Amino acid sequence: MEGKSCVGDTLGKPPNIKDIQQDKENLLESWTETSLSSRIAQKWGKLPSTSLFYLHSPSTSIAHKESLSDENDKNRIDLEQLLHSTKSLSISDSRYPFKDEKSTNHRQHVLLDTPPSFITPYCVELQQVEETIVLRKFKRNRENLLKQLFTFYNEKVFSNQLKESLANVCWSKSLNTTAGKTCFQQRRLDDGQIERVAHIQISVKVVDRGERLISTLAHEMCHAGQWILGGVSKPPHGREFQKWSEEFKKRLSFVQVNVKHSYAIVYKYNYNCQSCGLQYGRHSKSIDTSRQRCGRCKGQLALQML
Repeated sequence: MEGKSCVGDTLGKPPNIKDIQQDKENLLESWTETSLSSRIAQKWGKLPSTSLFYLHSPSTSIAHKESLSDENDKNRIDLEQLLHSTKSLSISDSRYPFKDEKSTNHRQHVLLDTPPSFITPYCVELQQVEETIVLRKFKRNRENLLKQLFTFYNEKVFSNQLKESLANVCWSKSLNTTAGKTCFQQRRLDDGQIERVAHIQISVKVVDRGERLISTLAHEMCHAGQWILGGVSKPPHGREFQKWSEEFKKRLSFVQVNVKHSYAIVYKYNYNCQSCGLQYGRHSKSIDTSRQRCGRCKGQLALQML
């Protein structure tokens, strides 16, 4: 009917379906090439070309776009899911996303297979100089070496549980053939509690070099640990002692904790039997050759002159 206008006349021509499809494809192409690539670059850095990520949209023709395979469509969806899952990640997180707790614990308890550097110059077996030179140097510095090694063992094996107020260590001149000795003691505190204390003595006459100090002090600290931390005094080399001996093996493989030592003691004076040849070593002139005889054959003893 004349005088009436159609809806098409008022709003203009109806939109073309091909134009709508073209706008959607242009929008998708712009988001894919610009926004998508920049977000990936910020999160993950420059990525190599791979079939998993489809970072570009072909713009040659509509026919080419319609020929995209289902695999590329799936890859586009995988990429969007990947970006969605990494929105909260920072660049540092993407580079180092995991922490290996096992490797961290392994670094905390690293097995040491060589003695610490402060004791090696005093070990005869590790030096290429004369034995007498090493022994003299050890004698001059044995006080500091004993304290340093005690602190080292306490930290590496006992986790600093052997406090100085509970376990003290010193050199002893009265031990002639025994390398070390540990005495146990209990004392009552003001609040009525019982405190266990250990006194460690190391022989200056037997432990005359670094390797002997390494083994002897470890042995005596096992005794201190079994008493102070375990409350066990007997048997002296029982389960509690072996427990700390195993800890030394696990953490300090260069330490050998033996029940008895087999050190060749260096004596200042040696007496020989004139009949059977048996030798008696002493740290002083304690044998009276005029009235004392050999314990094996009752022969005459004579001081060996060096």
